[in-house]
Amino acid sequence: MSKEKLYSLIIFSVLILHIAASYYSVGWYNPDEQSCVLEYLLYKIDKFSDPCFIYLNDQNEIYEGIKIRSWSQPFIYFIITKFLFIFYKLDGFTLTFILKLFSSLIGFLSMIIFFRSSKSYELTKSTEKIYFLTFFLFWFYPFLHSRTSSENLSIAFLFLSISLCIKIMNNKNYLLYFLMGILMGLTFIFRYHLGISIFFILLWILIYSKTKFQIRVFNLFFTSLGIFSIILLELLINIWGYGGLFNFNQISFPAYGIFNYSSSNNFFSNEMWTTDPFWNYLELSLTKFYPPISILIIVSMFYFWVKGRYNLLTWATLPFFIIHSLIPHKELRYIFPVLAFSPYFISFFYEKYLSYRELDKNKYIKSIIIFLFLLNILGLFFVSFTPQKPQLKVLNYIYKNYDNINEIYYFNNLDNIDEDSLNPFNLKNLTTNYYFRFTNIELFKINKNEKIRFLSGYSGFCPKTICYDIERKYFKTNNLEYHYFKKNSSIPSLKIYLRDPDNNEIVDFNNLNFYMDLNNLNFYMNGKKLYILTKDYEIYNKLLDAKKCSKIISSYPNFISKISKNRINQRLTNYGFFQCL
Repeated sequence: MSKEKLYSLIIFSVLILHIAASYYSVGWYNPDEQSCVLEYLLYKIDKFSDPCFIYLNDQNEIYEGIKIRSWSQPFIYFIITKFLFIFYKLDGFTLTFILKLFSSLIGFLSMIIFFRSSKSYELTKSTEKIYFLTFFLFWFYPFLHSRTSSENLSIAFLFLSISLCIKIMNNKNYLLYFLMGILMGLTFIFRYHLGISIFFILLWILIYSKTKFQIRVFNLFFTSLGIFSIILLELLINIWGYGGLFNFNQISFPAYGIFNYSSSNNFFSNEMWTTDPFWNYLELSLTKFYPPISILIIVSMFYFWVKGRYNLLTWATLPFFIIHSLIPHKELRYIFPVLAFSPYFISFFYEKYLSYRELDKNKYIKSIIIFLFLLNILGLFFVSFTPQKPQLKVLNYIYKNYDNINEIYYFNNLDNIDEDSLNPFNLKNLTTNYYFRFTNIELFKINKNEKIRFLSGYSGFCPKTICYDIERKYFKTNNLEYHYFKKNSSIPSLKIYLRDPDNNEIVDFNNLNFYMDLNNLNFYMNGKKLYILTKDYEIYNKLLDAKKCSKIISSYPNFISKISKNRINQRLTNYGFFQCL
């Protein structure tokens, strides 16, 4: 097989993995991609939503909040959704797959264009094969591109911006510089923080471009025109998003808003945020960005910054990394725009250090390289075929079988759910309304066999300060249940009874003796089945061993609940849904 055919086969395979990741990676890596993007979309298509940082009144109109999020990405998704709804009104799972696929294909396209532009930028022909394999088989890209996060699209357009910059940085072509400004503007409006990278790229052009100084100034002028034309377009989109179409009394500048919000809380260093040391991004990268591959990435990154200090990519990434390191609150996703260039860093390190000193011929170094490469391939397939929130698979099964399953007992030990809502359909306050279209959710307490409505018109979003306290107060006395109402259903509601396994009237988990109460025995012997949902690994294992019970579906395979090493069975939220006779 020729090199060209092999390269084409690999690129096609990576495309398939991007499609697979869009389909299988159900859920989110960080809640922001749900609450700050998809919930904004949901607000515009039916106004039954809980968007981040803004609050809705009884008429589902925005009445207050912190306007620090751009509507640009939700607007694009809105256009796609409205077009799709012409043919069929999709459920949340199918719609999200299509939106993820759209974003993933943009990311994949940016990969191809960036590779073609950068493969000969301070890299020799001898490194092209290493760079190709490292770049297109990098485990991170299908994971990143299949997200609906702002980081995804912004990094894709950053790739495109830098690709064009490499091609034209020593030329006089005002139209192409204007186009580069368009790409930079899109990078900025999808993720305002990348304005840092854009600024230093423009500064690099001003200093290091080989054209005359006057031409550089004109090039930057046309680039700026492109950037500001996109910012003006975003202004109109934000007017539509926050205040209604062309309602100029509601003009919002989220880019300024996020800076003002950050400065008002001392740039995320007050008690509301975690405060981490300057060097914490090194620890986060090392421990959470797929070690031991992360070790090679960190070494290569710093080597590149030192040896390639005049390189355009150094100016695009190093200032961004330093400024974010100065901000006390740190999350790994904030430096994804730096880590996304890891294949280039590694290839540069390989060529300028390992190959130059012929260390790549050492059998031990070769073994390490092969091991890391195979480990990377394993990670590539893992992120392409595993969900981010596997609990959704179980909840979706219950939702789709709503008419056949109308009563569920939800058993959990309180010490295993201290930080979560007891509402199983409430994952980080996000999933109830977007993925599952319940017309209403009501929380009841039961007192002396009388059902008393505790919260009227409860939407399913449960702030910790209110509903979490209510849930815990009545949980220990088995005095709480949720009722879910689904439109056009043959049954009035789906009832989920919250039960403490140590204090309940149904199951003795120590003896696996079901139907402890005679009334319940008669109730279930009349043809009804007992459905049990749990995310407690001990209860899960006991139900697996119970002869009267069979598992219907779970988030993970059964063996996960039995892995006690490093508390894996406790740290992974494994929903198990059982049917007992």
